[in-house]
Amino acid sequence: MLQLFNLRYKYLIWKIEFLIKKFQDLTYEEILNKSFELKEKYNKKKNLNKLIPESFALTQRVIHKCFNIELHQNQILGGLILNDGKIINMKTGEGKTLTALLPACLQALTGKGVHIITSNDYLSKRDKENMEEIFSKLGFSVGLIQTNMSRKEKKINYGKDIIYITSSVIIFDYLIDNMALNKEDIILKSLYFCIIDEIDSILIDEAQNPLIISEVSKKKLNKDIKYYAASFITNSLKNESHFFFNQRNKRLDLTHLGETFIKKILMIDTLYDYKNSFISYFKDAIKVRSLFFKDIQYTIKRGNIVMIDEHTGRITSDRQWSEGIQQSLEAKENLEITKNTRIKSYITSQIFFLQYSKISGMSGTAKEVENEFKKIYNLAVIELSSDKKDLRKDLPDIIFKNKELELNSIVKKCKELSFTGQPILIGTKSVKESELVANALAKKKIKFQLLNAKINNSIIESDIISLAGKPNKITISTNMVGRGTDIILGGDLKHNSIRLIYEMLLTIKRQSLSYKKNFLLLPKLSKESMEIFQKLIFNANFLNLPENELWNLLKKEDKTFESIKMDTLIEDLTESNRKQYEEDRNIVLDSGGLFVLGIEKNISKRIDNQLKGRCARQGEPGTSQFFLNLEDDFFRIHGNKQIQKELKKKIKTYISTEFSYLNQYITKIQDTVEQQKYQSRKTNFEYDKIVHEFRSILYFKRSKILDSNNIKRLLVEYFKEYLSDLIYSLKKEQKSNKIVKSLFEKFLIEEIFFTYNRKRIIDKLFEEITQGSSSILPILISKIQVLQEKENREIVKRILLEEIDSFLSILLEGSSILKEIVVWRSLENRKPLVEYRKEMISFFYSQERIFRKNIFYNLVKILSAKKF
Repeated sequence: MLQLFNLRYKYLIWKIEFLIKKFQDLTYEEILNKSFELKEKYNKKKNLNKLIPESFALTQRVIHKCFNIELHQNQILGGLILNDGKIINMKTGEGKTLTALLPACLQALTGKGVHIITSNDYLSKRDKENMEEIFSKLGFSVGLIQTNMSRKEKKINYGKDIIYITSSVIIFDYLIDNMALNKEDIILKSLYFCIIDEIDSILIDEAQNPLIISEVSKKKLNKDIKYYAASFITNSLKNESHFFFNQRNKRLDLTHLGETFIKKILMIDTLYDYKNSFISYFKDAIKVRSLFFKDIQYTIKRGNIVMIDEHTGRITSDRQWSEGIQQSLEAKENLEITKNTRIKSYITSQIFFLQYSKISGMSGTAKEVENEFKKIYNLAVIELSSDKKDLRKDLPDIIFKNKELELNSIVKKCKELSFTGQPILIGTKSVKESELVANALAKKKIKFQLLNAKINNSIIESDIISLAGKPNKITISTNMVGRGTDIILGGDLKHNSIRLIYEMLLTIKRQSLSYKKNFLLLPKLSKESMEIFQKLIFNANFLNLPENELWNLLKKEDKTFESIKMDTLIEDLTESNRKQYEEDRNIVLDSGGLFVLGIEKNISKRIDNQLKGRCARQGEPGTSQFFLNLEDDFFRIHGNKQIQKELKKKIKTYISTEFSYLNQYITKIQDTVEQQKYQSRKTNFEYDKIVHEFRSILYFKRSKILDSNNIKRLLVEYFKEYLSDLIYSLKKEQKSNKIVKSLFEKFLIEEIFFTYNRKRIIDKLFEEITQGSSSILPILISKIQVLQEKENREIVKRILLEEIDSFLSILLEGSSILKEIVVWRSLENRKPLVEYRKEMISFFYSQERIFRKNIFYNLVKILSAKKF
């Protein structure tokens, strides 16, 4: 295997393995001292590459001492590849989480902060808690940043050496940092090195979803009635009669009949009146009716529309649809319409992660999109061979004639497997689909557990996952049980022990049972464990812990509360249940491991493969199969109409895809749509790069203002630029002397306007700005000096920063409009991207002139209020 890689990797692996043997007898204290020595070496020489062997070897020794696990060569090689800023493609269960520790600990020596990016809060929390002990033994601090944390908590955690965080949280923090009015409000240190877990999910699947910060628009617009009216009337419109909507390319056109029908009901002459337009409301209402369905794209939570991420199956409460879709959905569901918002800032994950000095990532499905990684991110994908033989059996897909037949077969399959004790994971694409399957099983009184976006509780989620590998257990889940989820055959013994203690302690806290009865609930434990338990239940501070803090404490590696160490209690309880766990595990192994049943194909083969990867991990047995039906969106929207007709005639009940032409048909659908999505991502990326050039200019201006201790210099620069703009404008437009006077009478000494006529004023200003003469500018500068006073400096800074933020908001909103305009220029054989750059340059500089004018006017107001 190693001959596939260059000599550098071979030499480093040899050196690392040599040092691992050399360090095998080191104590934790000796390892910690060596880690501190490495930090000192880096601080002196700033050469991280020379520290690779020793750092990797020390990390491996700590992993072995903490977890009794020896990393195999593949993992060491994977760590080296990650450190070089590349992507490793490792099969599910091959140990990506431990592999990431090697480069993380090496890069943490720099003190610049290492970000380990995950796709959701649950995985960030789980991995941080599981790996924290490793980092602490090496002298590194570990941070965890979650969605609902305060900015103060986040700032503390960003200061740690290694930080676990989701992609959406760090991107939002980046945007908010770039709207800060004080340097102290900035919480991100730097974008130095990141390891992105499931990198194809974050940089490919979610690449086109911009993360947007918006605010309620100051314009008072009464649009609610239009949204409700459009929603109500749309229910009477018929596709291919009143409108044409193509679900494949999302194109919508109202017909003449449709427009006439709407105008008649509204009693108006046109839908396109620029003062009272209706057309956008009806287009959004039709899109919502045709594309957005409850418990598929969204759900309702506490009277609000909440988006469901199609890739993860999770609620994304920090996101909303824009461009009227959110309000149209609210009207459709007869909810209160949210106020109109305007974009303050946004960025895509594609652009954001390219800000890092070095990106690396891991996935089991990155190889399938390696060309896109190379072309867009300049990231190479290296596939690592499996350390253990893959025992998974992939059974042929079954295509049913309709949904009812498919549901009946799911029930039948669950009954069949129940006789063997084999656990089943049923993977669905949506909440609605998961509930359909659940109802079908419930009707036949088959027990199951259900995990979807409506279960927004991390403890319940971890409970469901911990039980999913037990004998006869049936778990129905959306993509929430997807990337990064480890289903342990026989059940998660340690989690279940922690859960039992948690429930017992909660019962005691609530005083619903006596202490004595709770002791009886415990299995036979050692005397030491019973003493620990007794100390806990008689400790008032412990019993006063909030429930979430109690759970977090039990899940931490160091489970110590006021010198009471709970590790022994949990280990004792775990050992007392080990025999039952081993029996359950053997039943599952003998039955063939986990059976994964996918319901409907995903457009992306990678997501299908992720679901398959939940079984047969680390050399264990497992089976996967997909059930489909001809009514699925997969076939209905993306399938070939002629082939669909033929299949409907041919299929009486079901047909297996062991026939090659059916497999080819399904693969062709996925390949075609994936190629379309790739082209869309690539094109949008090119547009976003242009937008980011201008965003970066404004961010640079912001940082200059925040860092500046000499506001006077910045203001003189802005004023000179504005006066130059003004002079050119006045000369070009032949403005009257009255306008010139009104601009300057409160700012420059009054005598100037009596000394010079209009032409001489303009010529004099122009001369002084271009040649640096010395009669008017010194006066201007002397007045600006007032703004340097401490009492005024922060006010001026705030004005400058708020004007830049307003500039950015207008620029971003305008960029979307310009993008729509230039697309049509392709009909004139003009290149849209070239046209877009031209338009953006023109738009930017026109807005920059307005920006300088606004600064000038705002500061004149301050100066005019001062007494000189």
